[in-house]
Amino acid sequence: MNKKISAYQRVYAQIRRDILDGNYKTGMLLPPEPELEKIFQVSRTTIRKAISMLQSEGYLKVMQGHGTEIVDISTIQRLNSLTSLPESLIEKGYEVTIQGDYIKKIIPPSYVNDALNQKEGAEVYKIEQVQYANGLPISIIVNFLRPDYLQGLENHSSKFVDLYEFLETQYNIILTTAVDHITAIKADFLDSQILRVPIGEPLLYNKRIGYLNDMAFECSITKIIADRYEYCVHLKRE
Repeated sequence: MNKKISAYQRVYAQIRRDILDGNYKTGMLLPPEPELEKIFQVSRTTIRKAISMLQSEGYLKVMQGHGTEIVDISTIQRLNSLTSLPESLIEKGYEVTIQGDYIKKIIPPSYVNDALNQKEGAEVYKIEQVQYANGLPISIIVNFLRPDYLQGLENHSSKFVDLYEFLETQYNIILTTAVDHITAIKADFLDSQILRVPIGEPLLYNKRIGYLNDMAFECSITKIIADRYEYCVHLKRE
């Protein structure tokens, strides 16, 4: 005996199919509820139930006062390989751009020199970028690098998108290992302005220590919009 599909399941299935087929593209707004009621010939309660399901599965983001946005759940970075965020996005076919990029030498906060095993007051290079995928802001990243092997780095502001690729081609530096500390935070006012999300929006917060052989070479802080990115961890029982 076949079980009859409920109205909200039918609406859910059709919108999900339209997203997967590309009829609704990442960053687009779903038609407003009154229009969806007419399209599907169902009640507003049914529409809201279907949207709630799609939101819980990561297909939609409901923004109060702005509408319901199509989000991308296909961007995955595997944690068993050392890659940069731009590298992962480019591999997925995204056009990656940056804004607000600048490089300068600074005396960093003490936690940075601690992470890099440097003395208090030692200088590092600081690189700040806002990264975009297909024109939409996805992350704020701040890199702190030991300056030992990076002569003239400050002359390369806005000349690269992928830091790891740049270090390899320009300085013949290839990071060998890294340790990521990943947690969740809420977007503050500045984050919300840069990433175009509401204050309090969940963000993935990744603190990475990158190593050049056995030497701590990079300390980076990345804030990523949580519903536009996904980490994939492969575990093996020894």
